[in-house]
Amino acid sequence: MKKLMPYILAFTMLVAGFFVGIFTAGQITRNKIQEFSKMRSPEGMHQDLIRELELSPAQQETLEVIFREHSEKIRALTLDFRKEFDAEIQRFKHSIAPTLEPWQLERFEQREKRLKYGFDRRRNLPPGDRPGRFRPHEGSERPHNQCNEY
Repeated sequence: MKKLMPYILAFTMLVAGFFVGIFTAGQITRNKIQEFSKMRSPEGMHQDLIRELELSPAQQETLEVIFREHSEKIRALTLDFRKEFDAEIQRFKHSIAPTLEPWQLERFEQREKRLKYGFDRRRNLPPGDRPGRFRPHEGSERPHNQCNEY
């Protein structure tokens, strides 16, 4: 039993270290996501400016009025841009659709969804759809030695 004790202790330390590492990595990731989310909001940007520029209370009051005025304008511009961007993507899709094979159009739409919703391009795809791998399509005259390209 005395010979096994160092191994048991080492294994216990290894397992404990593993769980502490997982917990710590999760906390760090969560904090970074929260920081990023705050920065993207007008309030978060405002708080960052106050902290980083070490603004006096008088400067903070002046900045708050200016910030409120410009943040609304920026938000409106962002929404307008997004609508125009989405409309242009739809026009592009309708322009290329007649040129593509049905399986290519399907793949294009899958790609569009991944980009729009932010899916991980490699992890959330079935094995045959990963970039660099060939997945034959029914009725396709595509040579089997070519790789998928995104």
